[in-house]
Amino acid sequence: MKLRKTLAIVVCAGVLSATALVSAHRAYAQDANDADSEAGAWSADELSPLDSDSELNTAKPPLDVQGCWSGKVHDRAKGTGTITLALQQNGTQLVKGVSGFSVFWDSHNFAHGPIVKGSVGSNHIAFKGTATAKCAINASATGNANKLNGTYSFHKLCGQAFKGGTFTVKPGPC
Repeated sequence: MKLRKTLAIVVCAGVLSATALVSAHRAYAQDANDADSEAGAWSADELSPLDSDSELNTAKPPLDVQGCWSGKVHDRAKGTGTITLALQQNGTQLVKGVSGFSVFWDSHNFAHGPIVKGSVGSNHIAFKGTATAKCAINASATGNANKLNGTYSFHKLCGQAFKGGTFTVKPGPC
């Protein structure tokens, strides 16, 4: 009986030693490159402003473009006209279907409709809109909360009449 207990203890000790050797290893500096970014550790006596999560969020907030913007548009085919943008913003997105565009050169040459997709960055906007199923606009602009300068192009059937060009808008009436 004593021999069996001794043998069982020796076997258990051997299994534990083998398990410890397999699961434990020495840590070397070069192991840091192999670390799993989702399974790390972190410790500090006190937080400084640089230790907080805010250091990871260095992106600038999006422009505040909410509201009406109006100004001049110049089309390579139609010449100078006016452009109005009514923008409803939710963070970095323009609200689909609520935001809209209007471009007028004269009573016979115009396009207006909803913005179907749009984004806002820290110094730019971009959007796609539709006047009809046969008339779409793509536009983008850079600037600030006081003025945006941009380019646009029309596509589909109305792209044959409106050749695209540049625009400048400022906050103003719709």
